[in-house]
Amino acid sequence: MARDCATVRGIDTMVCSGGVLHNRLLAARLTFYLADFTLLFAQQLPAGDGAIAYGQAVIAAARWQAQGIQP
Repeated sequence: MARDCATVRGIDTMVCSGGVLHNRLLAARLTFYLADFTLLFAQQLPAGDGAIAYGQAVIAAARWQAQGIQP
């Protein structure tokens, strides 16, 4: 499905994320089946919920900073 949507829209790069990518076999198969695309995987943050928590903290800090609130 992702391949079809990307191809129709002329997209050649996909971001791959989610806890399922902790499974090396699934990540390897995804890389194989989507070899004609540039795939981006998490490098500095975990692929799962840890990155969601990090993103939530970044958004909260930005909102506090915009309002002049010190955390």
